[in-house]
Amino acid sequence: MKKILFVNDERQMGGVCILLEDYLNNIDFKDNKVDLLVLHNNGERLKNIPKEVNIIYGDKYFDVVDLPFKSLLKKR
Repeated sequence: MKKILFVNDERQMGGVCILLEDYLNNIDFKDNKVDLLVLHNNGERLKNIPKEVNIIYGDKYFDVVDLPFKSLLKKR
């Protein structure tokens, strides 16, 4: 059995979300264990994810992904 992890910023409308949904709906879950890490719990597209997918929600520590590098250096 393969273990697969997908990472997605948020689940709002967009090409990446729709492509990921299509891909997940075509995976054989008998041979694969699939996790989806959603960095920001925004958007309504999570309802379209197959129930076999383990959804992991990011926490406040993932907010640094959205900050500009210069801002991070100033805040340390």
